[in-house]
Amino acid sequence: SPSGGTPVFTFCIETPDDFDTLGYIASDGTVVHIYNGTETDVTKTGYVAAASTAVRSFCALQGLRYLNQEDRVPWVYDTGTTKYITLANWDANHRCKALRAFKDYLIALNVTKSGSGIPNMVKWSDISQYKTVPSSWDPSDTTKSAGENTLAEIKTAILDGMQLRNSFLVYAADQVWTMEETEGPDVFTFYKTFGDRGIVNTNCVVEVDGAHLVFDD
Repeated sequence: SPSGGTPVFTFCIETPDDFDTLGYIASDGTVVHIYNGTETDVTKTGYVAAASTAVRSFCALQGLRYLNQEDRVPWVYDTGTTKYITLANWDANHRCKALRAFKDYLIALNVTKSGSGIPNMVKWSDISQYKTVPSSWDPSDTTKSAGENTLAEIKTAILDGMQLRNSFLVYAADQVWTMEETEGPDVFTFYKTFGDRGIVNTNCVVEVDGAHLVFDD
């Protein structure tokens, strides 16, 4: 019987302690962590609760936890803090459908820039260090590994993505693309994996024993 409002999205944070943390986002965008039966409001300080049907996603990278809601800037949580905060070094005018982790990178999928949607864009951060958010998302900075790629062949919107062994799979409604690290200046290479299969929505893929289970249409 949660006290923080009606849950619309849940996630789990694995910890080295006896108990993992169960988290949920309420319909008004507030965030609650449940640890050993105790609920704690960890919503970003100053956030004004507002009902939203926006898509949410969660990922963990280098000891930090990231929550994304597609109509606002991503939030990040450090176990040394008590509240989520706005993701630093992210352009305040950018949004994304889903935010995922792959190796040492954060991956933003289906990007909106200053209100202009680019539904087939994949954008990645600079390499992350332990307990540190990525230092850049700027693809024009040649001193960083950040970049972006618009997959022009995808005619429907990218809905999600997830790591599969040493690759990252990008899911649209009717296509699946594979993203692999090149260890060169391009950072990532992309190629089509399926041209007649896809995913019905965000949060409809899970990795189990080295395979993806996906809800297709």
